[in-house]
Amino acid sequence: MMTTVNPKTSTVPMTDASALTVPCDTFTLENGLTVIVHENHQAPVVAVNVWYRVGAKDEPAGKTGFAHLFEHLMFGGSGNLPGSYLERMTEAGALTVNGTTNRDRTNYYQTVPLEALDFALFAESDRMGHFMEGLNQSVLDRQLKVVLNEKQEREGAPYGMVPVRITKACFPSGHPYAHTVLGEEADLKNATLEDARGWFRRWYNPSNAVLTLAGAIDLASAKEKISRFFAHIPAGEPLQRPSTWVSPIAGGRREVLEDRVPHGRVVLSWNLPPWGDEATTALLLLPNILTQGVLSVMHRRLVHESGLAAFVNAWIEPGQVCSQLSISAQVQSDGDPAELEAAMLDILAAFNANGPTVETLDRVRDLYLNNMVKSYSTVTDIADLLSSSYGMLGDAQGFSRMMNAVAAIDCETIRSTAARWLNEDRYTLHVVPFTARSAEPLTAPRAVPPVELTGDLTFPAPQRAMLTNGIMISFAARLQQPETLISLTVPRGTAWDGFAAPGAGQLLSHLLNESGAGDLSAEELVEQAERLGADIDISIGQDHLFITLRALTARLEPALALFATRVRDSRFSEQEFDRARRRQINRLESQLNAADGIVSLLLSQTLFAAGHPYAQPMFGAGTPASLATLTFAGLKAHQQRLLIPIGAQLTVVGSADFDAVVSQLQTLLGDWRLPDDGTELTLPAFSTGPAGVWLVDKPGVAQTTLAAATLLPRLEGLEDTAFTLLHEILLNGFASRLNTSLREEHNWTYGVNSILTLGRAARVHGLFTSVQTDSSAAALAEIWRQLAAISGDRPVTMDELEKFRRSELLRLRGGAEGVGQLMNALRFTTTQQLPDDYWHIYARDLAALTLADLQRLAEVLVNPQHMVWIVVGDLTQLGDSLDVVLPTGLPRYRLKESELPGLRAKTEEQP
Repeated sequence: MMTTVNPKTSTVPMTDASALTVPCDTFTLENGLTVIVHENHQAPVVAVNVWYRVGAKDEPAGKTGFAHLFEHLMFGGSGNLPGSYLERMTEAGALTVNGTTNRDRTNYYQTVPLEALDFALFAESDRMGHFMEGLNQSVLDRQLKVVLNEKQEREGAPYGMVPVRITKACFPSGHPYAHTVLGEEADLKNATLEDARGWFRRWYNPSNAVLTLAGAIDLASAKEKISRFFAHIPAGEPLQRPSTWVSPIAGGRREVLEDRVPHGRVVLSWNLPPWGDEATTALLLLPNILTQGVLSVMHRRLVHESGLAAFVNAWIEPGQVCSQLSISAQVQSDGDPAELEAAMLDILAAFNANGPTVETLDRVRDLYLNNMVKSYSTVTDIADLLSSSYGMLGDAQGFSRMMNAVAAIDCETIRSTAARWLNEDRYTLHVVPFTARSAEPLTAPRAVPPVELTGDLTFPAPQRAMLTNGIMISFAARLQQPETLISLTVPRGTAWDGFAAPGAGQLLSHLLNESGAGDLSAEELVEQAERLGADIDISIGQDHLFITLRALTARLEPALALFATRVRDSRFSEQEFDRARRRQINRLESQLNAADGIVSLLLSQTLFAAGHPYAQPMFGAGTPASLATLTFAGLKAHQQRLLIPIGAQLTVVGSADFDAVVSQLQTLLGDWRLPDDGTELTLPAFSTGPAGVWLVDKPGVAQTTLAAATLLPRLEGLEDTAFTLLHEILLNGFASRLNTSLREEHNWTYGVNSILTLGRAARVHGLFTSVQTDSSAAALAEIWRQLAAISGDRPVTMDELEKFRRSELLRLRGGAEGVGQLMNALRFTTTQQLPDDYWHIYARDLAALTLADLQRLAEVLVNPQHMVWIVVGDLTQLGDSLDVVLPTGLPRYRLKESELPGLRAKTEEQP
């Protein structure tokens, strides 16, 4: 029998809230810039996080959306660094770089190799002190179009108007939160260059900023560098800030929103006191108690028992003026939103009357605190935590006080606080399917610090061991981390679904994540894992099944016993199967209602020949119709077919003792031997399917989705490295040719997304994007031109090769900082059957690449005439515009959305 921990008698202590402290130092320059420094040498990288205390709440009437627009403007270049800020940071090897805006703040962040720290600080100081020198009408016009594209894409997506309705219904006119962060389209279109300059002068000053450095830097070095780069910038003027305003939703408010979605939703929202208030802190655990996991009361009652909901989720939106708590549930197929709402309110009324049990509070609190510890394993996350803590709570350690309050909370405090605030003064939204259609002079420009590539890669060489049943173990240490990750990789994935039904593998992974194992019911297993601070996740790809444990190292032994139980003895009932299948069909119907789901379905069915193991609809997700044919017995047989130890490997990363882990794994899994049922999967020799153009009519959509993809053979060695870089240059990321053209130069889209799968038999290479409807034909023509040009009249240049190669080499320096990143890197070499020193070989090959290497691959592998092209949009609006730009030699297929294969399950076949 498997070794387990009895959840009723476990004495494993809860997480000490003191473990959530992050050592740091805070100082302030004379110009008012607040600086926080966290020293952490686990990798040669530093996170730079700048938080400006200005957000949507600070926008005057007629200027909504301006804080978010200005975030985009800040990436358009500054006085000494003209051009794209994102491109500059990418060239400097930034591991992460971005900015975000919410109601209360605008932040900018990047994590860079140590060699690029001076450059990153220079760049941020140039934006703070010299931004006006780079701002012009061209930059404003370009970013206005990008922001309007983002607004259209987000709000035009299924359920995209829900946040808009919540915002406008919950706050009265004049409230700082009475408009969305994206703002009103008319206000954005009326923005002027003088508006932008005035916004910068008012808000973007050192005295209104918090700058956090986290990583391989000490306090003395931080003080010297910050003074060097930021001390010359003049302080801003004192600012007036909105006070607390928890506006009541007196008597409640109700709305119905019709949307082009397959399933309804019910959303309940309440206004709460500001972030850090004792009442809001007392409710931090409530979303977890109500909706997180199979043990939560709403999941159990609404999803598991009654089947009224496909899923339920709750969250708290923090705010300095007012916070909000919302609960959202998706109606099960053909369900009644009113019935679901009544059930949600019944559960909430019972909670307000009785509160949580002591056992539930202990379990959820321990899970919450454990997850907090694990959430800040990288300096990127730590820097954001410290900046936000100072910005929202006035102290870099304010978050620690909140966590201590959570650790000390009792059942009655949660109950009474919930009863006070979560009452009838709420906003209720039913989403239903739409059945019809500064003045001081600044210093002169300064020299830009160079980014010198000086360090070597820091990927550790793994240790090896083997269990007596042949399972190989690879181990990489991360001694500074408080946790250990263990992943079992089984070489059987969705490509094997042909032996069951399309979508069987993904359904199995979803089902096993919520099933029982050994002597434990599903609820007992989840409760035990949460008390241990452990996460066990099952996922599946084309070629592999993964079971991964993430656990605190101090509790690894009982967590590993639970992991082994999950691996060896997961079980589910026919009732659980029926329920999971209904939910998966519901999810698929929602996905296939969106343009990207239609693209996924068509690509998976057109790129591969019928009968190919990879020709699984939606790359393994299946369709509602295919899942309707799957039986309980069929999925049980598929579990026995997939989850066997033959060829399996274990990857271990973290601060555990290697010998102790190997010994325990031998005890738990060494005798795991299951017979192979003789099923063999033959992966055919590589071949590409026929090219063509698929036009899908989806009336009423706000944008047109364009996609193009082709199959590639598996590449090895230098060719693989060359194509990876070619993919970056052409398609992948902000600085790629296509994103630069479609987003930055033409302003047709919010962004271009690349596709590159890594299947053993073949890779899918391509792109997809959503563009303005009136620009669809021009965007399609430009994509075609860019794909053709790289092997024709515009080959890769030496400047591009050097820029992207340098960026990739710099990113590799910090690419295995946290346990999760290192696990991904190590598991990649396992699944791709690569040598232990692959990443060092990859870096060597990158350094050796020539233009001829890239050009040879571009000529062979990149040809728009050989691709499958997909257009999803309102074809009546597009008219004949696409015919002008599409070559006549490619066959064309025109479909209505309702004609897509397997789009809906037959009602009589649904369980």
